[in-house]
Amino acid sequence: MLFHNKKAKGFTLTEVLLAVAVVGIIAALVLPSTISKFDSSILENGFKRQEQAIQTAIDVLPIKENATNFGETSMYSDGSKTAEESSGKFIKRYLRVSKYFGDAVINKDAIKKECFAQKYYEYSGGEKKELDIDTMLFGACAKLKNGASLCLAPQIGTTNNIQGVMDLNGPKGPNIIGRDMRSIVLNQVTFSNYSTKVSDDVSTDVYTTDNPNLNPDKPEPCEEGNYTTACCNYFQSMGRITNSSHGCCSNPAVSASIPQCASNITIDLNFYSSGDSTASCVLTSSTCRPTLKGSGTNAKLNNTGSPLTKLPSAPPRVDLYCGGVKVGNMVPGQLKQALEKTSGTYEFKITNKNSGKSCQHQSGSGIKPTKSSMVFENGQSTIYKDGVNWTVKYH
Repeated sequence: MLFHNKKAKGFTLTEVLLAVAVVGIIAALVLPSTISKFDSSILENGFKRQEQAIQTAIDVLPIKENATNFGETSMYSDGSKTAEESSGKFIKRYLRVSKYFGDAVINKDAIKKECFAQKYYEYSGGEKKELDIDTMLFGACAKLKNGASLCLAPQIGTTNNIQGVMDLNGPKGPNIIGRDMRSIVLNQVTFSNYSTKVSDDVSTDVYTTDNPNLNPDKPEPCEEGNYTTACCNYFQSMGRITNSSHGCCSNPAVSASIPQCASNITIDLNFYSSGDSTASCVLTSSTCRPTLKGSGTNAKLNNTGSPLTKLPSAPPRVDLYCGGVKVGNMVPGQLKQALEKTSGTYEFKITNKNSGKSCQHQSGSGIKPTKSSMVFENGQSTIYKDGVNWTVKYH
């Protein structure tokens, strides 16, 4: 009988480690280039989208602003308009602005501090060099809601393009000229007529022949981030302040007059029972009408004690107890009406007339706590609802 001793085939540890090392070297050489090309592609596409959005807004300006031709729009200047009067108006009206900075020359320090980065770099001769961007900033500047920072100048005359500069991700890195920060050049709009009247035999590239009676968009007077008293009043009139986290609620000059800024409210209920000369009534009595009196029933801000003439939202339901038994309630809508008015009476809806319990009011000293009481729904004296911490008091 013959025996064959075959040695097992495989890679040695040295061979495996050598193969891993070779793969690692190749990856180290190729991967940075691949990642760089990928990042460059993302930035390139981002700039194209931004430029196309701005170009589209410019192309429809004559219609948006009810102009006969492009020469009458906010993005055209004969050289006499300031940046605020031209491209500044365009930016505020038609782009989604997070914070507007205005003229690039006048407000250069604030723009460089908040809108763009403190330092920028460029590659020249194979070296990375720091670059002063002062000369690159012109026109009107703003930070957009998508994170980009933009300075834009109008078209000056009929032979110039609309130009600007954009950092696709604002102050964030890499802050390299040609990568995340670039100059932008938009299409020149050509036209042959500047007057408001266009004759039948004159053709222009951008104009409306009948000058339709359109309603142009009104300029946006305030941008988010501007919490001056005037802008807060504007935001309030437009319904943009919806809760106490809005920046205008930190402005003491206006916050007390804005219901949505209220985060802690105490409601004071002036309860009494009517219908009996003894100011007390058994609920089975047909003349018993537990009510809230308009005078003395109000809402106040906990932090200042200032009265609220309008509530940010309807308060929770208030439950009425007579002799320790829940007998009815005043729903939020009724209660809101009672708190926002100073006169009249508001009756509770009695749901348990057969209880035989009585609600009692003491003349001049409020209700008897042993006979009557009022709390928020589910028996709570305080309750958090719709972003407001509500507290109830009664007398």
